[in-house]
Amino acid sequence: MKEELKKDFLDAMKKTTSTVTVIASKDNQVQQAMTATSVVSLSLEPPSMLICINNEASIQAILEKGKKLSINILS
Repeated sequence: MKEELKKDFLDAMKKTTSTVTVIASKDNQVQQAMTATSVVSLSLEPPSMLICINNEASIQAILEKGKKLSINILS
């Protein structure tokens, strides 16, 4: 892994303890998003994160299909 990417990932993870995180995904024309307060990093290589989503959340159906998602860490 490139050192710059590693540094960027570590810098972002340092900020997750005091922020709001927005998880978003899209399936065809249906776009869903949710806020999450429990987001943690799992590993540096490869950069991996863990988010826990209630099975009844509207975004869950899209994520279950294995669609791409974004994790936005707000300041």
